[in-house]
Amino acid sequence: MRDTKRVEWMSKGKFGLMVHYLIDPVGETPDEKTKFLNETVNNFDIDRFMSYIDACGADWFQFTIAQNTGYYIGPNEYIDSHIKGHTSERDLVHEFAKEMKKRGKHFLCYLPGETYSNCRNNPELYSVFKWDDSDPKKEAFCKCWEQVYRAYSQKFGTDCDGWWIDGCYDHHTNGLWDWSVFAEALRSGNPNSALAFSDGSFCIDSLYNISDENDFFPGEVTACQEGKIRMDPEVFGFAVDDKYKDYRVTPEGFCPTKYGVKKYTPDSKYIDGALAHALVPFDYLWAINDLETPWIKYPAEELIYLVKSFNDVGGAVTLNAPITMEGEIPEESLNKLIEVGKRI
Repeated sequence: MRDTKRVEWMSKGKFGLMVHYLIDPVGETPDEKTKFLNETVNNFDIDRFMSYIDACGADWFQFTIAQNTGYYIGPNEYIDSHIKGHTSERDLVHEFAKEMKKRGKHFLCYLPGETYSNCRNNPELYSVFKWDDSDPKKEAFCKCWEQVYRAYSQKFGTDCDGWWIDGCYDHHTNGLWDWSVFAEALRSGNPNSALAFSDGSFCIDSLYNISDENDFFPGEVTACQEGKIRMDPEVFGFAVDDKYKDYRVTPEGFCPTKYGVKKYTPDSKYIDGALAHALVPFDYLWAINDLETPWIKYPAEELIYLVKSFNDVGGAVTLNAPITMEGEIPEESLNKLIEVGKRI
């Protein structure tokens, strides 16, 4: 069950930083893809990246172990025992965790809560994770994925302060998954880990937590306007309901206003019992190789306004910056982060 004490450090901080560092290996053979994975991770300049943390003053950092490419940063006992070459030899994620600890700061990991796209893109993973489209409960998958979570959590131990779990969507879970089982696995290495299971949050016009295990609101954001969060019932151009089919974010600009636009500013420290929190991409929509979206290139002033609006009520904001495969944040984006750090 949720315990707000687990996330008080986030409430007391200024802001956090996240990057979507997702590797989709290139190669004709499994060996070539594994080589690409390892070379990419090995070329990540962690010292340069930590200088970004130092320069902007972010109080916590959230990093991706994997999403749905079928490849993972850092060894995992469960995955490695079932399939070879899908985890990197370098444990970059744990390196980040230790660097943040050296600075007296906090570290969170990002993982998906399902592997539907993962398995569809990598058919060999169906047997590893036992994803079964015909089973609404996905019981076999959940047992396997629990072990993946547990392996990472126990390896990181208290070096990891929290987990942000993506893709916990109703069209996958059918409201039948037991989130407490995943929560226990994620906290097995550190009982004080703060958790957030995300079903889309602000992106789907929701102010409710999918699980009582959420210590902080996942707060996934698609768009902001004038420093306020747009409560858009739409994610990446795919309508969650037919009636909203014309209500979408486009590369050219903000959503049409046919159904009205709600702009959210927090008025409480909590959202549905969990710490008020927003995860906000800027300059690029999550990853630097995503479709470039000019409307998301917010000026620093708007980011500062947004962060302050959450800080003023005791909530928190994590800003998601673009990043290259070499681990570089573009200068324009870095300058915005530094400005936020100076002004908050």
